[in-house]
Amino acid sequence: MRATPTAATRPSKTVPGRLGVLFLVFVFTATVLGSALRAEFLNFDDDRFFGPRSELAAAGLAGVFDPTRTIAEAYLPVSHAWFWLENQVFAGPLGPHLLALGLQFLFVVLVARLAVELGLSRRRAVVVAALVAAHPALVESVVWASGQKDLLAGNFVVATLLVLVRHARGEMSTGRAAATAALFTVLAMYAKGTAAVVAPFAAGVAFLAPGRWGTARWGTGRWGTGRWLPALCVVAIAAVASLHHSALAAAAGTMSGGGGLTGRIAQVTGAALHYVTTALWPGNLDGLYPEVKTIEAFRNALVPGSIVVAAWLTAIVALRRRLPLVAGGLAAFAIALLPFNTAWPATSIAAADRYLHLAIPGLAVAFVALPRAGLVAGMIALVPLVLIARDRAAAFESSENLWTASLQRDSENAAALGNLAAARAARGDAEAGAGLREVEDLLERAVDVARYPQHRWRAAASLADLAERDGRLPRALEYAVRAAQAADEVDPRQPGAFETRLRAHLVAARAARRNDDFAAATRHYEVARELAPEHPFVLAFAASLLHAEAMQKDGTVDPKDPRVAAADRLLDAAERADPSLYEVHWTRGVWRRATGRSLEAEASFRKAIEVDPRRSEAWLARCDLFLAEAGLAATAERIAREGAAVVGEANAAPLLFRRALALGALGQLDDARTLYEACHQLRPNDVQIQAGLAAVLAAIGVRDLYTTSPDVLARLAERIETLDPTNPQGQLVRAVALRGKKQIADALILLEQVRSAMPDDKEVRQLLVETLRDLGWQLWLDESTRVQSWPYFLRFAREAPTGFDTEAVRNLLDTEWQRRLRAGQDALLANDARGAERVLRGCFELFPDRSEPNLQLGMALLLRDPESATLEEALRCFELAADGQRRATRDPGLAVLYQVTALRRLGRFDDAKQRGDVYLAAPRDGTDESVAERIKALLDR
Repeated sequence: MRATPTAATRPSKTVPGRLGVLFLVFVFTATVLGSALRAEFLNFDDDRFFGPRSELAAAGLAGVFDPTRTIAEAYLPVSHAWFWLENQVFAGPLGPHLLALGLQFLFVVLVARLAVELGLSRRRAVVVAALVAAHPALVESVVWASGQKDLLAGNFVVATLLVLVRHARGEMSTGRAAATAALFTVLAMYAKGTAAVVAPFAAGVAFLAPGRWGTARWGTGRWGTGRWLPALCVVAIAAVASLHHSALAAAAGTMSGGGGLTGRIAQVTGAALHYVTTALWPGNLDGLYPEVKTIEAFRNALVPGSIVVAAWLTAIVALRRRLPLVAGGLAAFAIALLPFNTAWPATSIAAADRYLHLAIPGLAVAFVALPRAGLVAGMIALVPLVLIARDRAAAFESSENLWTASLQRDSENAAALGNLAAARAARGDAEAGAGLREVEDLLERAVDVARYPQHRWRAAASLADLAERDGRLPRALEYAVRAAQAADEVDPRQPGAFETRLRAHLVAARAARRNDDFAAATRHYEVARELAPEHPFVLAFAASLLHAEAMQKDGTVDPKDPRVAAADRLLDAAERADPSLYEVHWTRGVWRRATGRSLEAEASFRKAIEVDPRRSEAWLARCDLFLAEAGLAATAERIAREGAAVVGEANAAPLLFRRALALGALGQLDDARTLYEACHQLRPNDVQIQAGLAAVLAAIGVRDLYTTSPDVLARLAERIETLDPTNPQGQLVRAVALRGKKQIADALILLEQVRSAMPDDKEVRQLLVETLRDLGWQLWLDESTRVQSWPYFLRFAREAPTGFDTEAVRNLLDTEWQRRLRAGQDALLANDARGAERVLRGCFELFPDRSEPNLQLGMALLLRDPESATLEEALRCFELAADGQRRATRDPGLAVLYQVTALRRLGRFDDAKQRGDVYLAAPRDGTDESVAERIKALLDR
């Protein structure tokens, strides 16, 4: 079974030849997986390792190597240190993906080298490397940034085997080989625990590989120390490290062990069948196989799986002597999948394509090592593999691509539905009309199809959060209750199950309280309190319940209320139990704000932000505190800007809104508009944001009233009215647009409405007055409409503010008044009493306080109609004329003459005599004697 390498099969020592081969392998790898460089970080553990808010960033380098601390429920200091270094060097995903491509290139080179060392020709080894580079199942480990754990572990495993092979050929001393292999094994095991397959690989190399087995002093027999020492070191280290990983997984609850041993054994052959078919035809890959369905499929494939396993083992035995490399490759494939057989508790994931990372090289060696057809068949197989791999790499370019592809394979994959919804929400779709509906549909489907309660809880909790942020409080309560019900079903052994259940009931209690459903709030709170009466979460929530009870209608709390002291005691106890709990500082800030202690409230909100800067409530509360104070808008703007940069796009809209408010208060209208537009894109149905955007657009419109074209103003007004029909400034902007288009009458109608809504606005008043004047001139210039101009001129003259230039209009009105007075006099001379009355009444429309037309109007009425009603009006006209003449120190004789005449016609002779006597008894300078004689003559009748 062992084949000693010959000169033909040993690697070339020619440097140019080696470099050429390496270059070709690199180009091929880059061609197949080059799209990895376009990939984003995925919402599939990448957020736990990359970015300033990751668990890795919180742990720091010291935490990475701290043996008492796990990151993402695992102790993998090699991989985590690698990720930490990438975080320090690179700001985005390009760097990690570039290094992942380099690790994959190194992996295929090492695999090719190992194949040559084991007896494969160099040409065939290059094809093996190409098959490994092109296999679609291995794409996941390269294009997924967190998948570098597989690459690191794989490189160290192959490096360990290379050391053992060199030791077997006598190229490395036993001591050096043992030390080097031990080092590589430690690095492999703490890059990823599944590198435990290095132990059976090492034993196989020690037992089967050709060579002289190190130096003679260690012993060279089949069971000599020299032969087995390096492999024993590898096996021992792998065993200890595996026990360590298993203990940590058991403590974290990430081990799968359900179904009993008998049930798990029934899955083994089905799992083997899955990986064999996936390796041979990788056309149905999935980023996250649904666990329950996958396990069921494994159990249902017991018979065909058993047949495949039996055939596989038979082939290994049958070919071990005639085709040892083929048999060895088949055996290596099977050994590499031992950790993923699902029989022993090892992982909570049923299946994953990346589990083939160390198995595919063995299968590639077996395939290419086939005599005659192996080399050609391997090269032919590269064509479909490359095409599938490139498509698979594109699926990992973004979270949306990944989960969309997963759902195309299984539309009822609850985890994929939830992750796709999270991806859509992260880019802001959860705040946008159709996008919001789509995200909610995904989450609702996840709730409906979830086979695991934790998946149902996660989706329902997300739905509750979305509904609450969108202001749909009854819907938020419904989802929160469903999330609490799902949390009650979560296996308590699962990591975070207790905290999940506690938080779920507290969230449901808060949602119920916000809906004024105090019975439901109390019910969920009691569940949480029963779970952990002294838990700081519960104590903080109890304090928030007291706040809801104590709060007055205006949102304040009387500082003397005894519940203030009770809440402080609860929060003090919670803070002593967990000073880093966000809810403690947030609730304390809410209490302090309600009792008027703004500075202390601001300090509490700042502490909450220090504890968890990703949550937006404390950022918002700090902004509101500063916005409420005069002159502190700049501070509010800075806080909102800093918060929006930290909380993430999905939660940034309220902070952008506050920042826009602050910029508006600072007079930076254009910057405020930009932010309001961003908020509106995120939350197009938010009435508050719509009103804010309408207000800033209106302010910009008012600012630019006289410098912007009418068409632009008209479009702006339409947008304002669409956003907020109640904003009168939208009508103001539209009115100015109409003025610019010479539609003065329509503009006046709008301005009348604006003035009703904004009666104290000086600019509105001035614009209204100008519009009255302009409409007057527009009508006056047209002979056919001139008569309609006077009411507008009159209103202009009356309503123009002090200092406004009204002289031209007043002169025009006076000229018209004189014209009408003369026209009335001419009509009287022509005995046209009705015509005179009509024209003279027009004088009073222009200047009602001028008394001069009263005499002529009275005369017209006296001539027109002897009826008593007309005579009474004529009498009033004569009285007004007389009073006006007296005020002007002129002789009122003529007016008195006509008074006497009117009184006598009315039969009021005594009144007529009294009026005449009064006038005659008080003669004055300028008295018209002829008029006096006529009065005497009337009185003597």
